[in-house]
Amino acid sequence: MKIHSTKKKTRSGTLEAAEGQDGATLYRGRLRLADGTKSGRFELPEGLDESAARAYLASLQQAEDATGQLLAAKLDRAREDAARTRTPHALETADAWFARYLPAKECGNGHRRTTRQWWAMWISPVLGAKPVASLTRDDLEDVRDELDRAIDAGRIRTTTARNVWSIVTSAMKAASAAKDRSLRVHATPLHFGILPPKRGASRQRPWLFPREWLKLATCEEVPVVERQLFAVALYTGLRPGELWALTWADVDTDTRTISVSKAVDDEAHGDAAKAPKTAEGQRIVPIHENLLPLLKAMRKGRGLTSPVVARLGLVERMAQRFRARLAQAGVTRPRLTASTATEEPVDFRSLRDSYATWLAIGGTSADIIKRRMGHKTIDTTQRYIKAAESFGVEGVGEPFPAIPTSLEVPWSSDWTTPAPHPSFHREILVGAVGFEPTTSSV
Repeated sequence: MKIHSTKKKTRSGTLEAAEGQDGATLYRGRLRLADGTKSGRFELPEGLDESAARAYLASLQQAEDATGQLLAAKLDRAREDAARTRTPHALETADAWFARYLPAKECGNGHRRTTRQWWAMWISPVLGAKPVASLTRDDLEDVRDELDRAIDAGRIRTTTARNVWSIVTSAMKAASAAKDRSLRVHATPLHFGILPPKRGASRQRPWLFPREWLKLATCEEVPVVERQLFAVALYTGLRPGELWALTWADVDTDTRTISVSKAVDDEAHGDAAKAPKTAEGQRIVPIHENLLPLLKAMRKGRGLTSPVVARLGLVERMAQRFRARLAQAGVTRPRLTASTATEEPVDFRSLRDSYATWLAIGGTSADIIKRRMGHKTIDTTQRYIKAAESFGVEGVGEPFPAIPTSLEVPWSSDWTTPAPHPSFHREILVGAVGFEPTTSSV
């Protein structure tokens, strides 16, 4: 029986002989690079016989195998040429391509940050080191299969897996038709026709009962500035980013309307305005009659460019703040803090969910709810109608109750806040609203 050796063969480069002008034999060499290609030809020192030339070339090959200097220089030249000519180069890895693609992606900073994290966690281990121009459909199916395995093992939720898959498909669309032509590496998107990861039930989001809101609104332990923010969010249904971008120029108390035309990235520290999440997000929202007195009081002494509400922190931290404020107010319904495979805990965005659900409980039609919420499809709106079907006013309270008059106070440069719940992160209130807490723990 013939036995095959498993020992890896030592590479020694390729030696070529040529005759010089004086008839002497000259030697040239080429080295094998780690990507499977060969280097350009180069002259070996004169005066070497064949044995010495082979030994010399083998030492160069050994050095290249150890350091990869020639390959690195080759990749650097390819990148420089690609940048100069605005065309991709064949050896660029998927990770390197993604690093060029992400800054140009049209999205908010928070979404960009999450995209970067999920690429590193779920996509890069499968695709990252491979040349992006050489990716195949099998490679993308490998990503999908890894997500399915992670779902089965409980390492990722199905909704998150779908979001990760959308990062893959968006990237592949850009790899085929990006406005920046240097990102185009494929003739057609590779993901077309590939089935996505497993689909599971979406986690249900909670909403506040009107009677629970009244407990929070009247809780004197919660700073007035925060209760005002919660009230405006709850009675308008605006997204957090839309709230942060809202100025008094957008609020018309005479016609009782709010114009929503811009948003701020709700996970970014900056305040640059952008378009709302969807085209339908540009809308006119009526001011509820029970919100009107509060807005008029808050507006006193404020200019048209002043923000309507205080931005108290990033949305992810606002979730902790909001849950703690509910606890301070004695709102402890177990469903609000449940976090399971099918249920999400309450957070700041739950005020928007509550607005839509309250509209449904009050009998507002699906089309009107859709327009006021700025939903792209009616399917999204139907979630709230479904949530409201099992509840009546007698069980949860009258939707949009009168807001306590104790909140009807104008902005002041002397706002102070009591010591927060121990779970709060240390934060400073946004300087744009003209105040800071006097306690350093907020």
